[in-house]
Amino acid sequence: MKSLALLWSILAVGCGPVDPVDQAGDDLPRVVPDAEQLVFDAPGTRELRLDNLGPGVLDVSSLKLTERDRSTHGENLFRGTHWFQRAQALPGESLLLSVDYRPTRPGELSGWIELTTNDPRPKAGVLEIPVIARWEGSLPQETADATDATPAPPSAAEPACASAFPVILGPDGEFRGYDMDVAVGASLVLVTDPSRVDGSGTARTAEWHLTRQPGTSTSRLAPVGATTDRSLYLDALGLYEAVLRVEDQRGCSDEATVRIHAVTALGIHVEMTWQPDDPYTDLDLHFLDTRGTWKQVPWDIYWCHPTADWGRAGSHDDPRLEEGEPWIGAEVLSYEQPVEGTYAIGVQLSRTGTIGAVGDVRIYVDGELLMEAARYLPQRGAFWRVANLEWPRRSLTPLNWVTEDPPW
Repeated sequence: MKSLALLWSILAVGCGPVDPVDQAGDDLPRVVPDAEQLVFDAPGTRELRLDNLGPGVLDVSSLKLTERDRSTHGENLFRGTHWFQRAQALPGESLLLSVDYRPTRPGELSGWIELTTNDPRPKAGVLEIPVIARWEGSLPQETADATDATPAPPSAAEPACASAFPVILGPDGEFRGYDMDVAVGASLVLVTDPSRVDGSGTARTAEWHLTRQPGTSTSRLAPVGATTDRSLYLDALGLYEAVLRVEDQRGCSDEATVRIHAVTALGIHVEMTWQPDDPYTDLDLHFLDTRGTWKQVPWDIYWCHPTADWGRAGSHDDPRLEEGEPWIGAEVLSYEQPVEGTYAIGVQLSRTGTIGAVGDVRIYVDGELLMEAARYLPQRGAFWRVANLEWPRRSLTPLNWVTEDPPW
């Protein structure tokens, strides 16, 4: 049974100046909201200003909007709705948040905005601001033409227009909301079942469109089996935007945009992409612990050996290679807790048709881009020695040479 009563979204929309408070001997920020709570008595938008009244830089590292009483409405409509783009305000500046309330039927809902900042005055740096919505209005009804002298018979209210409500399946389960962060290299499923992604229960069709992606990404929406769902492989760090459009039988439609931030944790992260113009072209990323040799198990991480137990017992600290679909042209290596050693990074053109291929490699350490390079591999078997990386020195040595044959 559906109970999609209310729809919320939250985002940061700007900043502006305020007068800072002089706190001699204190270099900490001081976050002060301009309201103790946000109250809605009708659909619309409310703004919340966060003033930095201290002498230090205010850093907002996370933000989320949470429903308080899930049992009342059947589903937690903004479960995990996070704003993951770190925001900062200098002394005397402010951040402005906008909360949008779009109900599909009358009702009540309460929740709270939770912000994590570097201001230690709130408990553990977490500031909570209640959000309350009470709407007793009614949905629009058809009315007779005012110039018609003959009274029209009473008519039932039109059903609500289709209302887009995104649902995405990710590595951590189901996500409902408008802003999320996911580890780069993950594959997401964008749900198209109208019964799941429409808040009014009237939608006949639902479709997704990818409207934005990082400049280095070659990913695109792809079919998921025999379903109409779409998969999205996050092949590069950065922002992806996908638009869900739902439409009912009357042609009444609605759209919602989801912002997906592909992020990486600390440690070593390597992206390799190529343009698969030739359907037979395939490049393989190799990440070698130099205690071993290329293609030697367990020292070389590549498509045939995508992970290995290099650290403590268990898989939580092991390197892992994620591959995109063949038509995407991307592979991603993540190693969040490296052990001490030297690591070699290479790329092989393992399959091609009548032409060579250009590979693009980006190497990140603790989220910082240390190297970005592209090389043409002229023939099948050609091998590109990209770089060596020493850990824990975090010292990268670019090599950037290509040989016609692989080193094994």
